[in-house]
Amino acid sequence: MAQKWAWEEEKVITSVTALPGHRLRIMLRTGSVLELNMANRLNSTRYYPLRDEALMASVSTDGERLLFGKGVDHDVQFGIRLAVLMALNPPGHTVSGVDPFQMEPETGPAARRALDNKRERTAHKWGERTNQDDGDRE
Repeated sequence: MAQKWAWEEEKVITSVTALPGHRLRIMLRTGSVLELNMANRLNSTRYYPLRDEALMASVSTDGERLLFGKGVDHDVQFGIRLAVLMALNPPGHTVSGVDPFQMEPETGPAARRALDNKRERTAHKWGERTNQDDGDRE
C-alpha cells in the first residue's frame, strides 16, 4: 500500500491559474508556487483533452485537486501529489519515464538471438496447429 502524505487529504491549493504554453501556476497554502508545464504531457491519453486551450483555461480547484471543465464530472482532474510528481519527473508512457514509441530498437547480438528464438517458437506453434487441423479433417 502506498504511503499517504500527511497533507494529502488537506486543502493545500489556494488557487490555480492557466498560463500561456499549457502551463499552470499553482499557489499553495504555504505561500509556495508551483509552475507546472503540461505541454510535454499532452500526447498522453489522460491529458490529451487539455490540448483544447478553452479546457485548459477552465482550470479551477477545490483545494485538493485541479479540475478542468465544468459540471459535476470534470473532463480532467488530478491532485496536488500528482502535480508535484509531474513537476519532478519527465513525462513518459511508462513508470520509468521511457517513451517506448521513441526508443530505438535493440540491434545487438542478444536482441537478434531473442528475436530468432521468438520466430522459432511462433513457427513451431503454428506448425503444430496446422498438423492438428489437417489430422482433424481426415
